[in-house]
Amino acid sequence: MSGQTMPQLSMGSSIEGFEEIDMPERLDSATAFDIEKDILTRIANGCQNVVLNFQHVHFLTAAGLRMVLVILRSVNEAQGHLTIDHLHGQARSMVEACGFDRFIPVQNSSDSSSSLAA
Repeated sequence: MSGQTMPQLSMGSSIEGFEEIDMPERLDSATAFDIEKDILTRIANGCQNVVLNFQHVHFLTAAGLRMVLVILRSVNEAQGHLTIDHLHGQARSMVEACGFDRFIPVQNSSDSSSSLAA
C-alpha cells in the first residue's frame, strides 16, 4: 500500500433528494474502509438517500461488498434509501452473485431518477 494515495470521493449531482457519490476504480481492502468512513459521516450529518455511482469501478472485492452493506445498514437506520448506479463488468458480477441486487436497487443510469424513490 506504500505509495498509494486514497482516492477522493467526488460528489455527483443531487437527484430528487438523493446524494450521488462517485466511487473510485477499485473498491478493495485498500480503499473501502476510508470510503465507508466518509459516507457514514455524510449520513450522520443528515444525508439519508445515497446513490453509489459505480461508473468507474472496475474491481470489487469482499471488502467493497462489506462497505456497501455497512452503508445500507446506516441508511436504513436513517430511514433513507440506497441505490447503486452504473453497475457493470466484474462489479456487477460480484453484486449479482452475492444477491445484493435483490435488496439494493440497481439503476442503469442516474437519468432514470423517477425510479430511484420507488
